[in-house]
Amino acid sequence: MNCIERIVLFILKVVKDGYQWRKYGQKVTRDNPSPRAYYKCSFAPTCPVKKKVQRSMDDDGVVVVTYEGEHNHRSTMQEVRYALAHESEISSTTERRFDSPKLDEVLVEQMATYLSKDPNFTSELAAAISSKILEVETF
Repeated sequence: MNCIERIVLFILKVVKDGYQWRKYGQKVTRDNPSPRAYYKCSFAPTCPVKKKVQRSMDDDGVVVVTYEGEHNHRSTMQEVRYALAHESEISSTTERRFDSPKLDEVLVEQMATYLSKDPNFTSELAAAISSKILEVETF
């Protein structure tokens, strides 16, 4: 069963939705001066999902993302949540596999995303880094 889902997002440097994508094309359409980019899901080779990404004609600060199809696998975020929720079951039946660089990368990216939204964290981190720099410079 295929579904088409249209999502309007405010522009970020990269539009992230929890899946990995491979760009396979780009073109300028007649009705919009911004190019439209075409992507295929690359997380699972058999996944049929495609997406189109293009800036809105009415507002350059908005990106329109159109998804076609349904994923036949979990997103990266769903995989992490599942692994963390079932950690005891997984580690009791098999060796612990959470020491993979890919999982570490996903966890760091997820933590950075959540922490960067907290204005107190950002200012405290900047103050801590500044104080360490000053300590190093005084030696």
